[in-house]
Amino acid sequence: MRLEGHIEITLGNGGQLARAAGAVAKLIAKEGKSATLKLPSGEVRLISKNCSATVGQVGNVGVNQKNLGRVGSKRWLGKRPVVRGVVMNFFTYIHWGLKFLKIFHTPIKKFLDPPLYIGPSSILEFVYLS
Repeated sequence: MRLEGHIEITLGNGGQLARAAGAVAKLIAKEGKSATLKLPSGEVRLISKNCSATVGQVGNVGVNQKNLGRVGSKRWLGKRPVVRGVVMNFFTYIHWGLKFLKIFHTPIKKFLDPPLYIGPSSILEFVYLS
């Protein structure tokens, strides 16, 4: 049983299977002009013997275990901050009702109608249709 990574599906298309960090596919059998591979997802697939593959495991195995250390490092990778809906502005998100209704004991139906915006975006006036 040989381990392979970065495998072609069709001849000349370049590697398309088992390309992620640490991914490896196992060569189970060779029959005639095709070979049987077990992919990282568990799928068993027949591929032509003429297709190229890299022997061994794809590198950068511990990429998921890396501790970024602080918020700035995540931002450099393009990850945006996550804000819970409960702490958002009153009219910004649907979950505001959970906090607001517990405090004021207001009927929920009154606040589920979407607000209607009137005027320019700099001056927000909310009018409820009822």
